[in-house]
Amino acid sequence: MASPLRINPKVRRIFSKGSSLLLLFQRTPIVQMILPEARVMGTTGVGELVKWTVATVAGLGVYDTVAGATTMAQIAPTPVVTPLNAKAGTSISLTVQVTGAPGNPGSWQISSGSLPPGISKTSSGSTCTMSGIPTTAGTFNFTLKAWENSGNSGGSISKAFSIAVAAVIPVITANPASSTINSGGTATLSVTASGTSPTFQWYKGTAGNTANPVSGATSASYTTPALTATTSYWVKATNSAGSDNSTAATITVRIPPAFTTHPASATLNSGTTTTLIVSASGTSPTFQWYVGNSGVTTSPISGATSNSYTPPALTATTSYWVKATNAAGTASSNTAKLTVITPPAITGHPASVTINRGDTATLTAGASGTSPTFQWYVGNSGDTSNPVPNATSVSFTTPVLTASTSYWARAANAAGSVDSNAALVTVVSPVNTFADWQASQFSTTQLADTAISGPAADPDGDGIGNDREYVFGLMPLTADPTPAPAIVASAGQLLITFTAKAASGTGYTGKTRHYALEYADNLISGAWSSPAGYEDIIANDQNVNYNAATGGTSQFYHLRVWLTP
Repeated sequence: MASPLRINPKVRRIFSKGSSLLLLFQRTPIVQMILPEARVMGTTGVGELVKWTVATVAGLGVYDTVAGATTMAQIAPTPVVTPLNAKAGTSISLTVQVTGAPGNPGSWQISSGSLPPGISKTSSGSTCTMSGIPTTAGTFNFTLKAWENSGNSGGSISKAFSIAVAAVIPVITANPASSTINSGGTATLSVTASGTSPTFQWYKGTAGNTANPVSGATSASYTTPALTATTSYWVKATNSAGSDNSTAATITVRIPPAFTTHPASATLNSGTTTTLIVSASGTSPTFQWYVGNSGVTTSPISGATSNSYTPPALTATTSYWVKATNAAGTASSNTAKLTVITPPAITGHPASVTINRGDTATLTAGASGTSPTFQWYVGNSGDTSNPVPNATSVSFTTPVLTASTSYWARAANAAGSVDSNAALVTVVSPVNTFADWQASQFSTTQLADTAISGPAADPDGDGIGNDREYVFGLMPLTADPTPAPAIVASAGQLLITFTAKAASGTGYTGKTRHYALEYADNLISGAWSSPAGYEDIIANDQNVNYNAATGGTSQFYHLRVWLTP
């Protein structure tokens, strides 16, 4: 910086013919006067004023190119290259020296621009050194000024410099780590990279595939959103010098188990088994089977740890279920009920029975086993050619029967079937009794009086009691002669005739009247015998004739009459 020039009164004018340049020094203050050549106005003598010029240098300012002027120059590194090339992260040093000054600078200043971050300046004597490890890439232009005095005051000299800091290409030094999370969880991924101030961009997919950048994921760490499926991520570190890709980190998502196929209930014959099978989604679930209803864990089955289970042979209905488990959770299957069926066994066979013609019979069969069903058949046991329609219960009532018929039943369930014995329903004609005859012959009042309607009573006074009236087929209230055969003797022959009266009418249903013609040699001790063919005559209202020769031994004849049944 130039200072106004003042001519000290002490300065003397010096003229010399033999010199082209005169120098005058005076140290208080330090002033250097430079007088150009004095042109003498005349050729003889002195006395002519000379025209001169004074230039002044205050402090260290250079104002002329005369020898001894002050300069500022780079002395290291050499050779001097502008700009000075540096690399981020690598130490550099730039030393500048001021020469030609009457003294060392009192202070140094970056008067414009700036040093690269990481670089600082120090001074010693006539030199100033800027050194350190630059951290930021770029070209940094600055002006270095040396001041005469401390505090950046007095005269000064300055010079422009430039440092070009090259970025260091990023290098991934620690890749993001793969991990495993439960479905719905998140994961935080981190990366470490060397190089100059790298920036980051995370991507979804395989390393190097930039098709799916993650919006806003531009730092060295990244927290994923809640994930429900396994996903891979990677990151690219970039600066002006280049880029580097990390490896991909796979976030494995554990999906909690869920049953896609439940164990199926089934019906089994006693002593058999089946296999229960399930399917479950989720990440590698393990299984544990239990006895009981779903969710009840009090009865785990030892060793039953796969997706299928075969129970032992079962004799009773049993329920099973299975639990699927992984690190993400558990799931319980539905209950599978294995219903065990016991095959039927006949515990009571239908009994044979006798009924009157036109009646029905109810037959019953008993069977054990699991809920057996029944089907009745006509015929012998095992003959299924004549099933009885709608006869499907444990008891069966026959239709009205007019002929003896056999029936049997089959008990069946899913475990098998068994046949009962055949029951014979014997059909007989209806048989009246003496009481039926009484009811048809006497009034209610007479029936109440046994002297009239009793078996031994003889209300018609014909000497034949009511019970005998019934056997002979007579009327109890009308006197009838004792039934006796007619006997006619002719031409040495004895003809005996009678009518075999059939048992018919009220009181005789199902009854048969029998006659026997008998004879004896005497009435006191003789045994009664019947002629051949006359010992049991079935009455059918037919006339019966018997011829016997007369003469010789006397014989006595009578008729014996009875009812069956």
